[in-house]
Amino acid sequence: MPVADLPPAVRASAQRASLTRLADGRLAAAWLDEGAAETAAIRLAVRDNQGWREVGRIATRESTAAAAFIHARRLGRPILWAEGGWLHLWYEAYPLGPGAGASVLHSVSTDGGRTWQQTRRLEAGPFGGLGARLGETPRPLADGGVLLPLALHGKEGPWLQLAATGQLIGLLRQLPAAGQPAVSAP
Repeated sequence: MPVADLPPAVRASAQRASLTRLADGRLAAAWLDEGAAETAAIRLAVRDNQGWREVGRIATRESTAAAAFIHARRLGRPILWAEGGWLHLWYEAYPLGPGAGASVLHSVSTDGGRTWQQTRRLEAGPFGGLGARLGETPRPLADGGVLLPLALHGKEGPWLQLAATGQLIGLLRQLPAAGQPAVSAP
């Protein structure tokens, strides 16, 4: 999709938006609206045949802290993923600031982004999951699950193997070869 076709707020964001197609054919976009630290939020917009309509803030520092019991000094980039009637949102929260690494958080909507279930932290690494950042594009699995890429120190990192519902199944150090099942690391 050309950048000019995105909502103005998305185009103004310093980080690129995450786009996904919902089960009903509409497009959804999530982006980080950094603004002032007190108002930073992950925002969502949905595009139908009438154009883009902003749904609003779907994650804030305060909602993240309350749901995951962590201090969120900053939020990081979101990743949206639609699977059937489920709309998943993964995003980063920085309890100690960007230099100390991120916690990866997950929430899911079953109504196209209007409401979201409780946000929870994924244990993506040692130290309470602190350290890994979100990588690039998730990869679908045959069973409806997804492989969510992580990045460590600016390089490609391990992959989180997630069920279709978003529950963490395991951590893969590398992607399996074509045709091979995903096997979690011990």
